[in-house]
Amino acid sequence: MLERNTIKHPIERDILQFLTTCESARFSDIRPSKIDTNLFTYHLKLLVKAGYITKSDTKYTLSSLGLNYIERVNHDALQLRVHPKIVTKLLIQDGYGKVLLEKRTVQPHINTWELPSSEMRIDDESIIAMAARQATEKLSHIPSKLRHVGDCYITIGKKVRTNVHPAEGAVLVDGDVLHLATKEVFETESRTFAHIVRFESDDIVIDDRFKWAEPLDIARMKAAPGTEQIITRAFFGDDFFFEEFTVAN
Repeated sequence: MLERNTIKHPIERDILQFLTTCESARFSDIRPSKIDTNLFTYHLKLLVKAGYITKSDTKYTLSSLGLNYIERVNHDALQLRVHPKIVTKLLIQDGYGKVLLEKRTVQPHINTWELPSSEMRIDDESIIAMAARQATEKLSHIPSKLRHVGDCYITIGKKVRTNVHPAEGAVLVDGDVLHLATKEVFETESRTFAHIVRFESDDIVIDDRFKWAEPLDIARMKAAPGTEQIITRAFFGDDFFFEEFTVAN
């Protein structure tokens, strides 16, 4: 189920914001020195009780609900979005056919590898201009011959089992005993609309946030949802494609 309530208290927002930058953290790591311990503990416990954060031993981490929430908010102000996020993903190949990947440094899916991505801005004049800006900002590279090769919806969620309504499949046995059947359903957590822009270059200088990977190796890597599917589809050779990818966490 998609979370529709915006977290408004600044301390709770700060806690979630901090946990987007790591896989888990201790209480002492999360609490700012200027905030009263009792006040901070109160709001941290509220987030745990609401299911946004889980505690194991001495560490805290974002729960599935917390990751779902972070995926659907603006990362600067943590304002909840009601529409799919719109991004451009760069599909960059070098002369050996390797694909450039970027390591995610924030939740959700922190420390996974994805195509270099950026959200669309209101002042981006076109998809190609957006991709060129992204290449300049992320890679200090001015690309040439950019091609808008496809668009896709990436729906991320999880499979859950739910009870079937009695009218759909319950069976009466042993007199008054009612046995309910169950069925598997897909529970959507987030949707992203991605423009795929492709170009080739052997002149990109990268640091440890990036790496070149053989396309066939990506299935064995810790890749962000949708990454392998987009790369595979883009190599079909079409001039343009549109696909909808559904990925289970």
